[in-house]
Amino acid sequence: MHIQGLSIESFSHPVYCTEWTAKIIQGMRYIKSRANKYEHIYSLLKPMPLNEPFVISTTEYGPLNITFLPANHCPGSSVILIQGCNGSVVYTGDIRAERQFVNDNLRILHREDISHLYMDTTFCREDCRVFIEKDVSLQLLADFIDSYPSYYIMYIDSWTFGFEEIWFIIVQRYKQQIHVSLDRYSLYCSIDPLFKTILTTDSTKTRFHSCQWKEPCSVCTSLMISIHPVPITSKQIKHYYPSKSSLLQSDLPRGCKPFCQVMLPYSTHSSLNEIVYLFKFIRPKSFTPCVAHGQWRTMNAIRKLLTQEGCLLDNITHTKKVRSAHINNPTTISTDLIEGIQMTTTMIPRNKDIEPNKLDEEEEIDVKRFIRKLSVYCYNSKSEYLWLKGDCIEDAIEIE
Repeated sequence: MHIQGLSIESFSHPVYCTEWTAKIIQGMRYIKSRANKYEHIYSLLKPMPLNEPFVISTTEYGPLNITFLPANHCPGSSVILIQGCNGSVVYTGDIRAERQFVNDNLRILHREDISHLYMDTTFCREDCRVFIEKDVSLQLLADFIDSYPSYYIMYIDSWTFGFEEIWFIIVQRYKQQIHVSLDRYSLYCSIDPLFKTILTTDSTKTRFHSCQWKEPCSVCTSLMISIHPVPITSKQIKHYYPSKSSLLQSDLPRGCKPFCQVMLPYSTHSSLNEIVYLFKFIRPKSFTPCVAHGQWRTMNAIRKLLTQEGCLLDNITHTKKVRSAHINNPTTISTDLIEGIQMTTTMIPRNKDIEPNKLDEEEEIDVKRFIRKLSVYCYNSKSEYLWLKGDCIEDAIEIE
């Protein structure tokens, strides 16, 4: 769950989110381990519909025009378009950028002049170049289920949000509901009453399960086939053999030994090819990977790989000036005012002094205020630029 920090009772800021995100947070009261954990923020939630712009007034940057766009990741997830006096920023959060999905749902990002793109780079690796599309995965699943007699029990390992489409195709095709725990049933039905027709708490009514496989379900383990949706590049369902070095995240209890376990190729994140397509579709002037295990070394590898794939990362010079809406006569800050700073691929600490002889007295004070307020990152490239990362971007919330 990407909602760290919201459980702190002293949290008192408005939370702008999608309508489903708000319902999920409120629905957490049905999960025993999280009951009342987020009750203190219910009144702070500001649910907003997808594809409908709204305005947030900020002290530092003036009015910001915000639009939540679909992300094709899980319920509540969204791509966030932020438009303000300093240009437009896109924060994808987690996203599955299937080509048809992007073309159908994110056209506004192609039309906009995007200053900066914060993008999900979870699988920005050469070994994750292609994931089959979700629709293909669902057809594979249906063919696999059809290949077994109907007395076999199918366990769909939906251990987190994002696999609901699997439930939908099963109910549509086999006319049976999915057995889940009472906690999960209550949570989903609080999000949308439609789930009352999709899910059930009666294990005797169906051979399809996404429960924790306790009694009475567990008596049928020898006839159970466990299906694990996994982001793999295979085009076919593969058998899975658990080992100490290869354990999948799962709702199944430890020690459970089903008839067989298989991995269904199914990703809720973008493949390398989809990351490249989305980048070229948006055409941002600058770019930040949101996921980089290994910190700067991995970030440099991501940037190098995307450059090799034809993405223009650093060869676009920023001409727009960064302005503050906090003061009556906002002072503009352009890169030529800070050319005395050494450009490196490291973070410049807060309160970093700027050479006074480069600035007028008034400008110097205002620039230092920016440095104290914000984290500053500088990259070395053919076209050097300064990126000021503001607090408002980091306030974006997405549920997984």
